[in-house]
Amino acid sequence: MNSTGSDNTTTGYRALYLNTFGSDNTASGWYALYNNNIGIHNTSIGSGSLYNNTTGNYNTASGLGALYNNTTGGYNTASGYQALFANKANNRSVAIGPGAMYNADDRTSGRETFNTAIGYEALKGGYTASNNTGQNNTALGDQTLFSNTTGNENSATGAWALKNNTSGSYNTANGRSALQSNTTGYNNTANGASALQNNTTGISNTGIGMNALAANISGNSNTAIGKFAMISNSTGFYNTASGESAMVANTTGSNNLAEGYNALYMNTDGTNNTALGYQSLHSNTTANGNTATGYQSLYVNNTGTMNTANGYQALLGNTTGTNNTALGHYAGSYNSTGSFNTNIGDNAYPTIYGLNNWTGLGYNVGSAGSISNSVEIGNYFVTRIQGQVAFTTYSDGRIKDNVAANVPGLDFILKLRPVTYNLKSTVRMN
Repeated sequence: MNSTGSDNTTTGYRALYLNTFGSDNTASGWYALYNNNIGIHNTSIGSGSLYNNTTGNYNTASGLGALYNNTTGGYNTASGYQALFANKANNRSVAIGPGAMYNADDRTSGRETFNTAIGYEALKGGYTASNNTGQNNTALGDQTLFSNTTGNENSATGAWALKNNTSGSYNTANGRSALQSNTTGYNNTANGASALQNNTTGISNTGIGMNALAANISGNSNTAIGKFAMISNSTGFYNTASGESAMVANTTGSNNLAEGYNALYMNTDGTNNTALGYQSLHSNTTANGNTATGYQSLYVNNTGTMNTANGYQALLGNTTGTNNTALGHYAGSYNSTGSFNTNIGDNAYPTIYGLNNWTGLGYNVGSAGSISNSVEIGNYFVTRIQGQVAFTTYSDGRIKDNVAANVPGLDFILKLRPVTYNLKSTVRMN
């Protein structure tokens, strides 16, 4: 048809066919820019590309049907078969790859989307194009952010990353299948292949490393750093796991902290535990309130609760004992079922199992002769135990029984010889 537009270039059957005043357009391909009226600075390469454009400006379409339905939208780039196919009036979208942003918002009231999709069917959108209103999303990879409709501020890199996201926002997924199942969850960060793969509605989770938090579904505010860290978590929340396979079996346990290879490895639903060190609290399953610091500390504990172990293999053998405290290398390592024990010092432990309310202080304190409800200070090399004042027994009536008034009275008191004295300042007590 006749046109008053200038500096247009056409190649192909009916390219720029209806153009009237549009200028500086390039159309190459069958029906390329067919309906353009006054649009300027558009480039259309491929059959049917920018077919319905009328007044849109500064668009670039490359590929069969690219930007096919665009009418007034501008500053868009579509490269690939039917890329940005449904877009009508929106501006500033970039879609590269077959079907990329295929179902882009088709409403006639345009706005800037600031969306970028690179990859096959990246940011394709839900079936009803008018519902796909999300903005400021970046999708790089095969079917990344494939189902996104209203989600905003998402970034997905890697095949199928955030593939099922619909309305979740502020998510970052980096790696194949990272956050793949997420639908409405938000504020999540997944870095690594399959990291947070099964998360659907969970929020504020961070998974860094291959399969980190891979099974999480609805757990919130978890942080997993390391290969397989918290891989089994489903609904647990407020957990932090750092190290390969840390908290690998956790499913519903919450408020746990694990740092180190295999730390809290077998924990499933135990809560409020702290494990710092290689295989610390390794065998814990359901127990709560334990603190283990050091290589293999509380290693075999599974149901014992409220224990504190600090040191290399401290409370190593504890299984069901509760309320124990061990401080030092191998401290309390023999204990398995005993409770309310205190072990302070290198190798501080009785060489007998199952004692209760035993307290040991010092290097190598404890022996096969140790008994429950006792206090031991020092080992057999110790030759003196002293202090500025003597040991004092309790006098509170609340801890006494069998009280009888059979103590001698005045006659006994009259036989006492009270004295006063001062310590010699020159004598050293050693």
